[in-house]
Amino acid sequence: MRVPSSVSSSGGLLDVVLTLEPAWVVINSMELGIFTLNGTLPGPTLRIKAGDRLRVLFRNLLPAQPNARRQHNEFGYVDESNLHFHGLHVPGDLPSDDTKLVVGPGGEFQYETVLPQYHMPGTNWIHPHRHGSSALQVGGAAALALIVDDPPGSLPDEVKWDKRLNFNTPACLLAFGVLIGIAQRSGDSLVWSAPAGNPPDLLVINGEHMPEIAATPGRWQRWRVIFAGWRNVGRSALNFAVDGCTMQLLAKDGMYISDFPRSIQLAPIPAGGRADIMVKCPSPSSRYRVTSGETLIGFVDTSAIPVSSSELSSWSPVLPDYMQDLQATPASEGCSCETEVEEASINGVPFSEDTVLHETFLGAVVERKIDTGGHPYHQHFYPFQLVDGFRSSDFFHLGDWHDTFMSDGLTREPVTVRYKTTFIAGEMMLHCHRLDHEDRGSMAFETISPTGSTCSCSARALDTGNIVIIAVAVSAAVCVVISVLGFCVWRRRSHRRSDVGPE
Repeated sequence: MRVPSSVSSSGGLLDVVLTLEPAWVVINSMELGIFTLNGTLPGPTLRIKAGDRLRVLFRNLLPAQPNARRQHNEFGYVDESNLHFHGLHVPGDLPSDDTKLVVGPGGEFQYETVLPQYHMPGTNWIHPHRHGSSALQVGGAAALALIVDDPPGSLPDEVKWDKRLNFNTPACLLAFGVLIGIAQRSGDSLVWSAPAGNPPDLLVINGEHMPEIAATPGRWQRWRVIFAGWRNVGRSALNFAVDGCTMQLLAKDGMYISDFPRSIQLAPIPAGGRADIMVKCPSPSSRYRVTSGETLIGFVDTSAIPVSSSELSSWSPVLPDYMQDLQATPASEGCSCETEVEEASINGVPFSEDTVLHETFLGAVVERKIDTGGHPYHQHFYPFQLVDGFRSSDFFHLGDWHDTFMSDGLTREPVTVRYKTTFIAGEMMLHCHRLDHEDRGSMAFETISPTGSTCSCSARALDTGNIVIIAVAVSAAVCVVISVLGFCVWRRRSHRRSDVGPE
């Protein structure tokens, strides 16, 4: 299987240039127009450490398209873009991870942010997030892995990083028919020319269809699986499995679980989600099927000579401040709110930059009762802990942490999650990671006050909107006063003329 190129931080700095550009590739004997980061599918893997500074000079190399649709909460803006550091616990304002930024065709922006010293090591990714064109650009394969490396000596020997055994598998879903339709509705004439016939949707792993993954029988491999998806597989998650091989769950959404090793039969990863899985296949000179549900998506081919390996030891990570256990900690007063994810809105309100969904403050224990309704829910920069509302399975346990979650048949009731706002204040985006829904309005943001002490669950207009209303009201009042004064002056002059009479 193809392995993406890799760029690592050095001396506390990862300084890279990322370009968004169109490209033509041949996949499964079909020539396809796609979007890429740095011209490759997927883009290069970036590796960074907790405490490092991340600098990304983003260059939008897409040409201007005069026929591009430009209507809020509709598909469009196909020549504009930005980047989202999906999974990083960093601020959501510029020059950090602010997805309201718009970088026009031919433009660029210098992103810069610093990972906290206690950032959880794990598997994250980067993708475009321009509202209106996120489905087309991410669905068109613009994505790359972003790995926060483990400190030396922090992992058990069976798990620790090894170049031979540790690789990334960004799985992109190329849903031809839907993406072609979105491109046409967006006014995009650059990519997604329809392949001949009626092609099926393809799951592409590391840029390959049906890749062959080499393995040594009996040896554990650490697989970092990133569902770099803009939508689910049909109506389901990426139900990732390796038939006939042992799978032990290590991490989800870039965060280690506390009860490793956890035996799983499959990993139901929703669009945008990730899972780190330890995989061991037993027999030499054998081929094992990698599947998503009933669909074959790749193979594991073992070598002829097996090796002996020990069973995985129990291990728990040191959790950072923003991941302390909240299962027995009640929400701060007024900070328990409901969030319902819908096809083109959150809580019935389509996305607006002038509307706040919920409000909270630094230091609060925040509780959300999330009704995913079959939608993959994603929350920026503050991950959340599952505390109630679903039946546990081998992959989902109460107490697990996620930044992307979908019940996928576990429950139709709201799932209760909690998180604590530790040090990042400002605007936190949340949305459906079926990005064609996000583009049409299934997105909102919460505000986290650095100095406040109260929460609110009611959507309201931002203060800027109130200022506009006040300004309009004041202007109207001034006009009324001026009109009244003018009328009075006219009346006085009229009376004077009446008193004097004609000349």
